Amino acid sequence: TAQVTCSLSRLGKYPDGQGASRLLPQVLMLTPVDYCAEAIGRLVAAHGTWGADPELKVFHLVPLEPVDRGSFLDWLRSAGYCLQPCGEHEWHELLDSLPPSDPLAMFRQALLSGGLAPPDHGPGPDITLTCPLLHRLGVRRH
Repeated sequence: TAQVTCSLSRLGKYPDGQGASRLLPQVLMLTPVDYCAEAIGRLVAAHGTWGADPELKVFHLVPLEPVDRGSFLDWLRSAGYCLQPCGEHEWHELLDSLPPSDPLAMFRQALLSGGLAPPDHGPGPDITLTCPLLHRLGVRRH
């Protein structure tokens, strides 16, 4: 997702319609760095060492709800990136113009032919232990 985001920000465009689904899933599991940092700090402060409670050795620091693609694009715009949707013809021209060093260039043929399927992230990590614990520790997603 990071490399795709960098490429889209350099292009200033993203494909509208089906092309968008081939690049970015409809929903993304993104964890804001400030949320993750606060969670790690509070977990370490509360538990000291990971061996203190054998039931709580792995923490999945993901949000309770995924972020939809529209909100993700809105976040990028609010951070100062000028991203505009473009039609299929313009998107194909942009893909054809990519330098070989661009991360999207390796997927150029699949994107142009419509052969790249949207990723299936499955059901996601089990956060049933992590979320209640973080809530008790006062960690809230902003």
